[in-house]
Amino acid sequence: CIVDGVTHSCCDQCVLIEAGSAQVGLESTVIDFTSKENPLILRPGGVTLEQLREILPNIQVYEKKHNADLLLRPSTPGLKYVHYSPRAPVILFEPLSSSLDFSSRLRDFLSSHPLPSSTRIGVILTTPRYHIEIGSLGYQAVTCQIGGEALETNLSNVAEGLFHSLRELDEKGCDRIFVEGVTEEDCGLAIMNRLRKAATIV
Repeated sequence: CIVDGVTHSCCDQCVLIEAGSAQVGLESTVIDFTSKENPLILRPGGVTLEQLREILPNIQVYEKKHNADLLLRPSTPGLKYVHYSPRAPVILFEPLSSSLDFSSRLRDFLSSHPLPSSTRIGVILTTPRYHIEIGSLGYQAVTCQIGGEALETNLSNVAEGLFHSLRELDEKGCDRIFVEGVTEEDCGLAIMNRLRKAATIV
């Protein structure tokens, strides 16, 4: 239930209005116009960097090097809070340009960082029609596929299903959640922003 997910992330005393599933699945894009010449995206969201540059060619994405004071006195929740982080630690695998696939990288990680055999592992896959097998390593695994059904990853599907998948794996009692990262084009920038905030290890 959508309302249950929001209540779990916020508080049980909030007044909530059920309006169905969000089409974007991510919070809004937050922009700092303090400098009209060089506006900054403080929190990437559903309105992408590519779309904004069509009307704001000089817009940049906030990094610490732009203004370290913003971290001390954050002007937006996008810099201050970590939203929707699950209880279980999240391990994020950044996308690579090499041919090494996520399955191989995950197996290598688990081999070099062994966990107790009773550990229940959650895996969020963003590559469509992709199967992962780690049962031979002795772990129980629960998999969520949010990349869509096409041959290439549908970033809109990932954005829409991301928070639900994190919450679902939490509810299924996963002790660790491993996430396959995406490229930072279009809404991928916002997806990776949220995942890096939620991740214990990147």
